[in-house]
Amino acid sequence: MAALEYERIFYSSQNTFSKCEALLKKSYCYKSLNAFTKGAQTLQRIELSDMPDSIQYNVRYEHALDCFLSGNYEETENLFMQINYYTKKQNLINKCLYLDILNKNELQKWDEADSLFYIYIKAKNISIDSNSIHDLLQKPKLLNPKTAKTISYIIPGAGQMYAGHIFRGISSIIMQGGFATYTFYSLKNNFYLSGILTGFGIFQMLYFGGARYAYYLAEKENTKKIMLYNRKIKEFILKQETVFK
Repeated sequence: MAALEYERIFYSSQNTFSKCEALLKKSYCYKSLNAFTKGAQTLQRIELSDMPDSIQYNVRYEHALDCFLSGNYEETENLFMQINYYTKKQNLINKCLYLDILNKNELQKWDEADSLFYIYIKAKNISIDSNSIHDLLQKPKLLNPKTAKTISYIIPGAGQMYAGHIFRGISSIIMQGGFATYTFYSLKNNFYLSGILTGFGIFQMLYFGGARYAYYLAEKENTKKIMLYNRKIKEFILKQETVFK
């Protein structure tokens, strides 16, 4: 109901500031309902050209926050470019550094995030020693999905093992070896039809499917590692911030 009332105010008002305030408060309503995409769409309607710098910052910050919470990290990045370009007061930029760091981590722009992190802890006067910072910012060692796929072609099952799934790799070796053996003995004993259609057909399916599966497993492991790293940074930062509480 409150969102509808703010929409009514927006359409009935002739004052640009009142229109801006109405849409901003409407976005707060959506944020309280976890409807972050709707909140971002609402803020996108605000005309900022005639607004004071502080209001422009507030709208862009809220817009960036809604985009981040809805998982639209590319748009969040664009909004931070606008904030850094249009915002004149450094204290306002420092105020939203935490969100810029979290977003850059989601985009895997880790070097940029690290640079901002050092600015952040200085701006917030956070007491943390260099060893703790090193441990906190230690990047995950990511796998190469193409490598997993390639070595699966060379040694069936090796790609799954490379991705950390030893038993799946062993199972792949056994199954492919079994059907390769079946194909060999079928052809040797003149059972060409069953050897080619059954033995070689299933072996080929397992061979190429296993390589694709190794690629998928490597990507899945990378996603897990990235999530764990980002969560570690997020937990540290959220201890300093109360915006999501």
